[in-house]
Amino acid sequence: MNCPDCNGELKGRVKHFTCEACGKKWLAEYTCRICGAETEKNQSCGAPTFYCRPCQSLRSRENLNIDLSPDSGE
Repeated sequence: MNCPDCNGELKGRVKHFTCEACGKKWLAEYTCRICGAETEKNQSCGAPTFYCRPCQSLRSRENLNIDLSPDSGE
């Protein structure tokens, strides 16, 4: 995933990311590609999956829209 401002590589986990190039912090929101609803993160033993309530289905990160917004740290 790349920084929307400088296109540098983002490092982080699930929702909180930091750009290695410019140092800006980002907050990720994951929405279902099928219905557009916000998903809930499920963490079991391994990679996180996301649950879409309207679709009643688990989604992998590859099957989601990822919207980045500046992380104010609140």
